[in-house]
Amino acid sequence: MMPVHMAQYAIGVDLGGTNLRAAAIDQSGKLLDRISGSTHFTEGREAVLADMVSAIQKLRGRHGAAGLAGIGVGVPGFIRMKEGLITGSNNLPYFENFPVRDQISRRLDAGRVPRVGVTQEEERTD
Repeated sequence: MMPVHMAQYAIGVDLGGTNLRAAAIDQSGKLLDRISGSTHFTEGREAVLADMVSAIQKLRGRHGAAGLAGIGVGVPGFIRMKEGLITGSNNLPYFENFPVRDQISRRLDAGRVPRVGVTQEEERTD
């Protein structure tokens, strides 16, 4: 399949304890493409990271690297934004204090990805 070169789009990844979903969204918010599957929780952190990176690479390949504005990753637990570390994730304990943002950036070759950000699924109120 030849990549469709868009003016600009973003990729969002939703990582949960049982599911992994990724989507390409254009500037107007229109869903361009999506990938979903199971989280390989029992296979450990490396397998889950590999699945996340693979989903991002597939979407980037389908829609062109040139138009990719950035990548957002939602994870259960809390994020120490400055460091990009996950904390308090009961569903993914092997990600505790793990630099998921930096690891995804490194595996994707950050020089070719404008920005990778990580956000939490729930807000901390304290």
